[in-house]
Amino acid sequence: MLRSNLGRVGLGFAVLLSLGVVTVGATTSMLGDGRICRGVSIAGVEVGGATREEAVRRLRNVVEERESRPVTFALESRVWRTTFRDLGGRIEVYRAIDEAMNVGREGSFLKQWNDRLAALRGQRPLALPVRYAPAKIQGYLESVAKEVDRPAVRAGLKETAGGLAVVPEQAGLKLDVRATAEATLKAIESPSAQAIPLKMAADLPALTASDLSGIDTVLASYTTSFRRHERARTHNLTLAAREIDGSLLAPGEVFSYNETVGPRLKSLGYRDAIIFVDGEQTPGTGGGICQVSSTLYNAALLSGMKIVARSHHSLPVRYTPKGRDATVAYGGLDFKFENTAAHPAYLSSKVNGGQLTVKIWGHASDRREVEILTTGGRSVPGSVVTRPDPNLLEGKRVVERSGHSGYRVTTIRVTRSADGAARREVVSSDYYRPQATVVRVGTRPAPPQPEENAESTPSPAENPAEMPDSEPISPEN
Repeated sequence: MLRSNLGRVGLGFAVLLSLGVVTVGATTSMLGDGRICRGVSIAGVEVGGATREEAVRRLRNVVEERESRPVTFALESRVWRTTFRDLGGRIEVYRAIDEAMNVGREGSFLKQWNDRLAALRGQRPLALPVRYAPAKIQGYLESVAKEVDRPAVRAGLKETAGGLAVVPEQAGLKLDVRATAEATLKAIESPSAQAIPLKMAADLPALTASDLSGIDTVLASYTTSFRRHERARTHNLTLAAREIDGSLLAPGEVFSYNETVGPRLKSLGYRDAIIFVDGEQTPGTGGGICQVSSTLYNAALLSGMKIVARSHHSLPVRYTPKGRDATVAYGGLDFKFENTAAHPAYLSSKVNGGQLTVKIWGHASDRREVEILTTGGRSVPGSVVTRPDPNLLEGKRVVERSGHSGYRVTTIRVTRSADGAARREVVSSDYYRPQATVVRVGTRPAPPQPEENAESTPSPAENPAEMPDSEPISPEN
């Protein structure tokens, strides 16, 4: 009996082995034809027995469904809808098919055999690899941030008739782009993902009302005059003065005139007025704003602030002493100073009549006694350049351009401490280049003068005896 049972078991095993050999053998033949091993599936789609192109077609609907899967972000009652594809996500279908093609083809003979058997048993399901684009997710969230961010408003100051009044700060909220992006990567991997909540973070103001409570003293004030009848220039000057009015600098913060005032464009209201270009006066958009930067420069000097960047004009200006001007050009020359006081500093800039006044306010303990001195002031005479002009007569001279003298001047700041000790520093050494006078000198020769005869022959009219018996002929007019 035992031998009979063993015989039946052996026979069954032989039959199964024979069937396995035949089935695996058929699979092996299929592999030789460039097809995927039978039994392999990708994302639940049977691709066994398919060629590469057939597998792509079978997976097309799955890939389209996953790449177009909606992704929703939410904040309270607001929602933003996009898709996995629009966030830069891609299904790497060819990579998945390459992996399917390798089933039963890689490793030793025994491994290949086992892999083929596992595939036939449905034990080799493959997933669709996904490629993410974190930069695109971040870019999308940054665009959402523009809608949801509520930036903090730092405390400010407002000039009143009695001095300064503190305007309280306001806390804000901003989208935490990084944290939301991380949550997005986790959520979009799940087919049943719900709306992804936007992760918000507090945006705290840089300055609070308590930081400004002691600002009630004018550290320095400077006034310059202008000609009100120069309307375009006055208009530009007033616009720039408004832009810097109300600026608040924390200790150590650097003020940039160009960043604060911005580009001087006609689209922003600026007009054409006289500007200096290489020692020449010429019309240009925004002419007049350098008076604002120069007035601010003098207030900064007198308040003891550190001058970070400053350039003088190519010519002296009428509204400040030589060596005390500050020219600017958007995208090029800038005027910058640092608040070196221990407390915040506040700027006020007002136009009244034909005068511009800039004040720098601060804490009483930051007030310094400052004196500005200039030395040198040496005049450098301009040259005279003559140019021959064949259109002018010899000896004639015409001034084409009037020149001017140049100047060398050094500006010194003297700061006195509470105990009377004085500290001197050279602020700048400026050279205003002289401009040559250009004179055109004539080279065209004078035309020859007609010669006068020494003796003259009497005309018939002067000798009546030789006159014919006819009426006299009138001279030609």
